[in-house]
Amino acid sequence: MQSIDKYISALYQATGWLGLQKSVAPKVWSIDLEDGLKPTFFTLGDAYIIMRGVVLTLPSALPEREAVIGRAAKMQVAIRRERPSILALENAGESMAQGLNLDQDVLICFRRVSSNIETAAFVNEVQDWLNDYGWWMQTLNQEEGQSDVSNLFHTAMIAGLKI
Repeated sequence: MQSIDKYISALYQATGWLGLQKSVAPKVWSIDLEDGLKPTFFTLGDAYIIMRGVVLTLPSALPEREAVIGRAAKMQVAIRRERPSILALENAGESMAQGLNLDQDVLICFRRVSSNIETAAFVNEVQDWLNDYGWWMQTLNQEEGQSDVSNLFHTAMIAGLKI
């Protein structure tokens, strides 16, 4: 098992990202990227590293909230083979990452990887997860039934990052 600091260092070297910084809790790293992507990296026990990002804030009105959750659930089942990251509900004040407790319920995209993964494989996992995270953000933040040609190319845009 390696320290998350080693993985974050490898990610920084591979991407050249500026602004990777620790959050308010130990071993919690976050960064603001383009297109509203705000990934957070942290450990879950000593066995896993978690990649987590908020996809959208849930509406407080019950009918709209249930509609968004239902749409997301249907899509998660349908897309699971193509996109291995998990979409989950995080309730206000109950973030899986220490120090990231939000005041509203959100849908998050996350993926876990073993803390024994090779650093190069970790960088590849981050790139793959960012594709999933970006796809979920773009897909769920547009109106139901609305199609956008840029959806087809979003994955290629993220994959084109030099990481």
